[in-house]
Amino acid sequence: MDNNGIGQFIAELRKEKHLTQKELADRLYITDKAVSKWERGLSCPDITILPEVAAILGVTVDELLSGRRKPVEKKEQKAEIEAVINYAEKSLESRVKNTRKICAVGFSVFLLAGVLVCMVCDLAISGHMTWSLIVISSILYAWIVLFPFIRFGTKGIIGSLIALSFLTLPYLYALTQIIGNAGTHMLAISRRMAAVGFLFIWAVYGLFRMLHPKKMLAAAWSLLLAIPASIAVNCSLAGLLGVPVIDGWDVLTVLFLLAGAAVLFFKGRR
Repeated sequence: MDNNGIGQFIAELRKEKHLTQKELADRLYITDKAVSKWERGLSCPDITILPEVAAILGVTVDELLSGRRKPVEKKEQKAEIEAVINYAEKSLESRVKNTRKICAVGFSVFLLAGVLVCMVCDLAISGHMTWSLIVISSILYAWIVLFPFIRFGTKGIIGSLIALSFLTLPYLYALTQIIGNAGTHMLAISRRMAAVGFLFIWAVYGLFRMLHPKKMLAAAWSLLLAIPASIAVNCSLAGLLGVPVIDGWDVLTVLFLLAGAAVLFFKGRR
């Protein structure tokens, strides 16, 4: 899609209609700066007003996107539809990318502000870094893990999972060093639970990749996988804390998971 060609075509048509940039903008309920950007090739009309722009200028949408008039033929209707669809897809993709950029920047700035506030408060109260180290390390860990997903959407999930897998144990170790001896027992529990959690998360990711068109079935299998995962966590905690492997709440949880999986399997096969 040639932005310059479209812009020049819009300018020619506007002048043919004896319209100023402001008059055209007023009829579209936009600013004359937006029209000026179109005609200079800096941007294109939004997909939502594209048909209205074409109608005001007396051309078809296909002609507007092509930057020239065309003889009207039935065989070109398909090409016009495809051009509109491609334009809509590109416009939507551009909006999504810009939104993700804004969210990623906002997320980073928000966490950075949290780090600075904690540091200032800790230094003002204690005179040196104490509890703020826990907050700072947690914020840094959260940023590294979540940023790929926030910035790149579903394409960044694999990056977030890799960061989660490789950084969780170092993060937990850093916490134990900050806390001291009191964190040693916590690290022993966390390592076992993290190992089970990693296996479960990667298994769920693999299920959704393999069953991509059948998300209901993938979700159903994920609920079933949660049952052995929860039992494995209970076994780890039972050995360290001396609690029962299975209690009434665990049985109730398993029943809920089985019921949820059954419902998803039923809906996924309809």
